[in-house]
Amino acid sequence: MGTCPNWLPFGGSISQTKEVWGELSIDTPGHHMTDFMYSDETKALFFMGDSPAQSMPDLNSLHKKLAEKFVVVLQHHKSLTADF
Repeated sequence: MGTCPNWLPFGGSISQTKEVWGELSIDTPGHHMTDFMYSDETKALFFMGDSPAQSMPDLNSLHKKLAEKFVVVLQHHKSLTADF
């Protein structure tokens, strides 16, 4: 999921988004990526165009969590996140 799955078009209104798109597959916003990065239940992470290992707060705690997971990074340049 994207970094901000709780953001919907039209100011985040589910009813307005349904009105324009016709239907949504879900009626509730998703989870933020930090929920998955710090979760013990998450075993793998895929990042594209993002480098949380150098841009998130509390990097020491995050680095420990990333080291416990299988991390895939897809970017046009190497980033600190790719080291995990």
